[in-house]
Amino acid sequence: MVDCTQGGSHQDLKTKFNVRGFPTVVFTDPDGNQVETLQGRSAQQVKAQIERVAAQHGAPTFEALSVADGLAKAREQGKPLGIVFTGTGKEEPRTNAVMEAVMADELKPLRERFVWIARPLEGPDGKKTDEAKELRARKGGTIVLLKATGEAERLRDRVLDSITRPTRLAKDFEQALEEAAAE
Repeated sequence: MVDCTQGGSHQDLKTKFNVRGFPTVVFTDPDGNQVETLQGRSAQQVKAQIERVAAQHGAPTFEALSVADGLAKAREQGKPLGIVFTGTGKEEPRTNAVMEAVMADELKPLRERFVWIARPLEGPDGKKTDEAKELRARKGGTIVLLKATGEAERLRDRVLDSITRPTRLAKDFEQALEEAAAE
């Protein structure tokens, strides 16, 4: 929310988004480009429009699907599956740094060639989940890339632990995509 009223400090936004009256709600994409203005005024209309605009123009997210469901979606889309194992407590900062690196703008062309999901490293009991054990994820922020054709096979035959530099991730993603295409 910004103040675009007379004397407000955001007159440039008032001009940029052609605001003629108040209140005006403007929806933008992640790059700050206007995509819509609020149409309805009832809570139900506002909620529906926010959900629709977010789905169409929002920043990419990691879906909370199981590995099996993630693989099914990846097979359907003909893409490899990228899994980020999320940690809590002392593992949370590393997890957040890895997810931020995966979402870096410079990785967008590569990132879009995968289906991405997030899975918990540990269950409510504090023990590693079966998925984490099976896929050899040892800490929060671990990335596992799986080929989604036929039997799910690990690409590059290793896990990517706590890699937070987009340039390093780009190399690993490119190599994984080459390996998946070679099949």
